[in-house]
Amino acid sequence: MHLVSLQAKNISKTFNRRNVFSDINFSISQSQALAIIGKNGSGKSTLVKILAGVLSATTCEIAISLNGSSVKREAAFNHLGFVSPYLQ
Repeated sequence: MHLVSLQAKNISKTFNRRNVFSDINFSISQSQALAIIGKNGSGKSTLVKILAGVLSATTCEIAISLNGSSVKREAAFNHLGFVSPYLQ
C-alpha cells in the first residue's frame, strides 16, 4: 500500500492587484479528508488548481510525499490529480 501525504505552506494567490487568498497552511495524509468551503469567488477552485499543479501560486511551498519519501513536483501527477467539468 502506498501512503501519500500533502503539506501546503504559505499558499497565496494574487490576480493583477487583487489578493484572492494568502497564507493558507495545512497538512493532509491519505486516510484524512479535507473540505474547502467558501462563498462564490472566494478562491476554492483556484486553491485546488494550485494544489494539482494546474495553476501557479503567487507564493507557496507544497510538499508531496509517498511512503515518507519526497516526491518531486514534476512527478506529483502520478499521485495527485484534479477532475473538473470546467477545466480548460
